[in-house]
Amino acid sequence: MSAAPEIYAIPTNYLADLVRVVERYGVGREALLEGVVDDPALLEDPGARIAFAEVAELIERAIELTGDRALAISMGLQMQVSSHGYLGFAAMTSRTVREALELACRFAPLRFPALSLRLDVGEEEAALVLEERVPFGTAHEFVLVTLFVGFTRMAQALLGKSVRGHAELEIAQPDYFEDIRRMIPGTVSFEMPQNRLVFARALLDEPILTANPAAMNLAKEHCERELAEVSRKHTYAQRVREAASVESGFLGLEEVARRLGTSPRTLKRRLADEGTTFSQLLDELRHARALELMRAPELSLEEIAERLGYSDVANFSRAFRRWTNVAPGAYRRGVR
Repeated sequence: MSAAPEIYAIPTNYLADLVRVVERYGVGREALLEGVVDDPALLEDPGARIAFAEVAELIERAIELTGDRALAISMGLQMQVSSHGYLGFAAMTSRTVREALELACRFAPLRFPALSLRLDVGEEEAALVLEERVPFGTAHEFVLVTLFVGFTRMAQALLGKSVRGHAELEIAQPDYFEDIRRMIPGTVSFEMPQNRLVFARALLDEPILTANPAAMNLAKEHCERELAEVSRKHTYAQRVREAASVESGFLGLEEVARRLGTSPRTLKRRLADEGTTFSQLLDELRHARALELMRAPELSLEEIAERLGYSDVANFSRAFRRWTNVAPGAYRRGVR
């Protein structure tokens, strides 16, 4: 894999699912992974991760190589409960849907740190809400469709029956909408304020077919240990990254400190305790965002530099060479 920063990195086994999907279109894994994943064996390594910026690049490449704009549907259908490691094992051995969803909400950052899940429960309905912790960028539509189709299929597997509900997505209606509608039993609305799967509250008390309390406790304990380790290493730096990264660019030290309810001095001290600085985190965020923006051919280098907060293209080019050891123009030609 490239030297892209491992901010919001995800387990490589999800790429193994993507490889299996594109192979059904006659696309070899070498064509998909070339220049991004140097060792295909990493896809089967349970401890290996890949930066989300690189995942977005592979998603774009997969769509281009297969010629299928609706590839996210196939990816969602490929997703199984076991795709999610110990979290998936904990969910499939839970006693009820409520218990499984509460575990998913708590431990989702272990599998996909760029998003969070929340369970909202009302008098008659409940909703699983998906929120982006950082912008998904060019992978936005693919990720959302994959997850919503995947959630629906996994619910069917855990309950042994089709689950009706209502899906609400922030994205505009894709041209392959009818295919999505067939995958999600119920109605689908687009351009909504939140990404939600809405269903009857009574579903929360439905038993899971593969319930095994003892096995669930073992899997949960593993997730707890992993979450504690992640929190020990990254808690404050991760919070700063999330606060600094907004759709329009990046916030400065004082504004981030204000959002976190602290002073700039305390923020810098706490980052120093974790062996990093605000400038270093901002540089990593710019690096990841730059790789994402460089894959948008409609954006000029001037526009990319401006979005990243650089005063001119020359300053951006120097930073990009430092990150990648290649000039922006050469990099862009290489990813086309």
